Amino acid sequence: MPGARPAPVGTARAADTLYSHRVAEAYPLVIAQSRLGELVSRAQHEHEPVLLTEDGTPVAAIVSVADLEEFQRTQDAADIAACQAIKARSGPGLPHEEFMAMLEAEDAAPA
Repeated sequence: MPGARPAPVGTARAADTLYSHRVAEAYPLVIAQSRLGELVSRAQHEHEPVLLTEDGTPVAAIVSVADLEEFQRTQDAADIAACQAIKARSGPGLPHEEFMAMLEAEDAAPA
């Protein structure tokens, strides 16, 4: 049906991660190609994620640059927190050169 909006897809992990308050709508890639301008506008101005599907499987998403940057900042903060937690609970580190020498020695050792 021309102009009809597809049913929301609530199980797509990318949409759940990027937009915890919204359910992304999914469009088959062939339909999305003909409506690309409209879908990009919705992502950009209305901050609505759009999933692109192939054979009913989500394969990509259209999101605004602002939302992508927010997602990346959130991921970066989570990565930094995880690294800090590991650093806080681990013992003294090993210099890179020393670690590489150990690996080379293991590789050179007979099996």
